[in-house]
Amino acid sequence: MAPIFGVIFEASRPDEELTTAEVVRPELENLIILVGRPDTPVHHLRFEGLTFAHTGWTRPNRSGFVDVQANSLVPVEPASSLDPQYRHGLRKDRIPAAFEATTADDIVVQNCQFVRLGGAGVMFTHGGNDNIIEGNTFFDLSAGGIEFGEDAVRPTNPRFFPRRNRIANNFLAHIGEDYFGSVPILGYYTDSSLITHNEIAAALTAATGHEVQFLDVTPAAFAEQLRGVLPDWQVDGLLEDYAHYARGEASEVLPTVAEITGRPARDLTGFATDYADAFR
Repeated sequence: MAPIFGVIFEASRPDEELTTAEVVRPELENLIILVGRPDTPVHHLRFEGLTFAHTGWTRPNRSGFVDVQANSLVPVEPASSLDPQYRHGLRKDRIPAAFEATTADDIVVQNCQFVRLGGAGVMFTHGGNDNIIEGNTFFDLSAGGIEFGEDAVRPTNPRFFPRRNRIANNFLAHIGEDYFGSVPILGYYTDSSLITHNEIAAALTAATGHEVQFLDVTPAAFAEQLRGVLPDWQVDGLLEDYAHYARGEASEVLPTVAEITGRPARDLTGFATDYADAFR
């Protein structure tokens, strides 16, 4: 929108034909906002089978866009955002999400559609424990898909660390269509998060720039792909291991790393980014 002229300018993509296109002008940046406090979190709510679509975000038009990392942005007014809890001593701005939760526990977002969004999909900040994001579709998002936490590396309140959250079996594609620093799944200083194969594939896709998919094949097909590459004893061992995983026998997430080291375990997004060259 050009406010001086009252005219909307649209830059179409190569596969779009504006003479026949349906055009939607977004009005809202967020569709659901949950706001709790450390002593009184929002808790025990369930969102299932909903469609979140057509959000917008116009801050870059007004104040520019400087991405530090993964859509943590240099704030519009840095002097008023100084905070020693955060990396660089600066509290970052974030691209808004259709579903935002601040200090929320035991929230379930399941079997929902997040499509054609001008920002991110789901975001939990200022902590968030025992939440479940499962079986959702994230498609055609300008920014990131699922985000937990923030870059508060030295929080004054340990409640800022998201703990024991489950992100499982979500489909994520065409993420970061407009903001290229976006990642499908982002975790800042999380603790005991449960990550399943779909999320691993999404994290590797974001880190390497090449699409990585998880395909749930039969044990026989899995073994056939590995025979001749690995020794038979190792293939048999992998089949046994993955049979345990399929039965859910490795689903419990323990806080052992945090208990021993005094800090949360390393999250998958950071691992994939640091070792991206090994996966290319």
